[in-house]
Amino acid sequence: MSGITNPAAAAPGAHKNENHQKQMKHKATKNLMNALKTGKYPPGTTAKYLAAKIVSDAGETALHGAAYYGTLPAGTTNADLMSVRDEKGNTPLHLAAVGGNLLPGTTVDDLIRCKNNRGWTALHEAAGWGNLPLNTTVQALESTCTDDGMTALIVAALHGNLPAGTTAQDLRNGKKFNGKSPLELLAKDQVMTVLNNLGAADGDEFAGSLEC
Repeated sequence: MSGITNPAAAAPGAHKNENHQKQMKHKATKNLMNALKTGKYPPGTTAKYLAAKIVSDAGETALHGAAYYGTLPAGTTNADLMSVRDEKGNTPLHLAAVGGNLLPGTTVDDLIRCKNNRGWTALHEAAGWGNLPLNTTVQALESTCTDDGMTALIVAALHGNLPAGTTAQDLRNGKKFNGKSPLELLAKDQVMTVLNNLGAADGDEFAGSLEC
């Protein structure tokens, strides 16, 4: 036995090579982040390729970033945007809803199917950020709840993003959250703090976490 407990320590260039690899990885990540913001990808870049690249400590992939920035590669489908999740369970479709970059043809049902670890759907995100599909109805917003019981209708009401045709009666008769109807919740400014505790994907936080 040589008595060497750390083989890397016996190689004079080991630490230098390790530092070089870290520098190369950082440069590659920085280049990728620039591409996500500009959409200038190398030829042949696909959604599958971006989905395999983790770009944040929270487990977001490059595909999450492209969905948020609206720079998805040609040929990307909603199936691609539902294929990968970060540590909170958010899909790239959640981030597309936050950034207002839903693919043409995206339906309300697509948004409802994507739930994160707290039951927050891509429809909740679209409701909160004012990016609902044109055909969204009050009934659709009422049909999905977070694990805590908040409907997408309540989110839309609190953020002033109700679909055309919504009435006070709709809000009065809507599903209750903590014993209050959507209409009653509108009178309580402090209810806005509830949104921070339901696991919503935060677009600003995501963008900040990707700075290199």
